[in-house]
Amino acid sequence: MLAKVYARLGKGPSTREALKMRLDPEVLDKALEKLVAHGGATVSVTGEFTRGQPKWRDPYVAQRDHRAAQLEAMVRFAGTPGCRMVALVKHFGDQEDAHQPCGHCDHCAPDQSVAGRHAEASSGDRAAMARILAALARDGDLAVGRLFEETFRDGSVDRRTFEHLLAALHRARLIAVTEATFEKEGKEIVYRRASITREGRDASLEQVKISVEKPAVVKRAPVKKKRKAKRRRR
Repeated sequence: MLAKVYARLGKGPSTREALKMRLDPEVLDKALEKLVAHGGATVSVTGEFTRGQPKWRDPYVAQRDHRAAQLEAMVRFAGTPGCRMVALVKHFGDQEDAHQPCGHCDHCAPDQSVAGRHAEASSGDRAAMARILAALARDGDLAVGRLFEETFRDGSVDRRTFEHLLAALHRARLIAVTEATFEKEGKEIVYRRASITREGRDASLEQVKISVEKPAVVKRAPVKKKRKAKRRRR
């Protein structure tokens, strides 16, 4: 859309009316605003637009990628299996902090959380967690995605449940989950790695109190069935 509007701009001034191009006025205004911001267009004091530099795409793409990275960081924060406060402290670069769990967020104190629902790990949960610990003890630290794929190839645990189990193990300090990066096509990709802790190697799962987040149950109002109208006999 920006390229369309840019191509319509000429070396001479153009008004909004001349640039309508069958576009919604709001869409056109946003396109012009972005082109002006990135040097693709200039605007005079009288509100007329002139074509700007042809390299407007570079700063636009850079800003778009930066905003996408911010959204991805928020998604990772929402799905972090560890302490919320530690994640925030690391994000803002505090090097002097000990990075100890705060003890107050929904991950550190799940029983006090009003948004999530946690329950004592079932025998099935513990069996699945035992498989996770065994895989990490055998293979060392693994990318979280690879850990899931290799441990539950049989489909016995879905990805969402796996993430809840991973969070429970991390909360019990039986595993550690850290962020790592690699570069692909000039972009830095962030992913997570899991490793077993000393406590995880020595602990017996049956003796460790572990709570697992359970999906919320949404209660829906019962649907009232419409009664069929009785036909009158003539």
